[in-house]
Amino acid sequence: MNLELAELLGIVTGDGSCGVPSAENVISVCIDKKLKLYQERVFDLFNEVFIGADNIKLNEKETVNTVDFSSKAAVDYFNTIGFKKGSTFENKRIPSIIWQSSNEFKAAYLRGLFDTDGYVSGVLGMSCKNEDLAKDVQLLLLELGIRSKVDRVKNDHNDISVVTIKGRTNVELYNKYIGFSLHYKNDNINDLIKSNRSSGKNGLKLRSIQDY
Repeated sequence: MNLELAELLGIVTGDGSCGVPSAENVISVCIDKKLKLYQERVFDLFNEVFIGADNIKLNEKETVNTVDFSSKAAVDYFNTIGFKKGSTFENKRIPSIIWQSSNEFKAAYLRGLFDTDGYVSGVLGMSCKNEDLAKDVQLLLLELGIRSKVDRVKNDHNDISVVTIKGRTNVELYNKYIGFSLHYKNDNINDLIKSNRSSGKNGLKLRSIQDY
């Protein structure tokens, strides 16, 4: 286990797939076509986790690009560490290896997940179709001392689960120990923190991640 693997697992949980029926031996991640630097980031993570792999490809599609890694051994490995082969956005869960890891690896996993499924727009949060995954995320955040709330809401198309992190202390803990790899989300969370500080919301002393 290393930090690159933990972050990659979070990314695949958010916007990826592993061994689905239409691509049984492929791990794939969908990325907005405009996010060129993040495409390179994901490509590099695959190379760092699976050293020497020569079948990692960036495929350009109409609305999104995908980073695809064709490897039965990699799909089987993900399955053994708790990322179940063939799982979809409706039933993905946090892999067992993350629950068994130290807080540093849990933070890396959450960074990958929030890079893909997270947002900062007045509040810090993430959304997903799967309510069980949302509750997993809430518990994993709590293990890092970060309180959050899970709500089930209806959008234009279907019901989704939303994990919301509110309060200056919780947002600052997230930013200090997890953060984002995406620059625009980093800018947004820093703006949110400045806004919370200027309004005097919830100004408590931060604890160390080792305290949890």
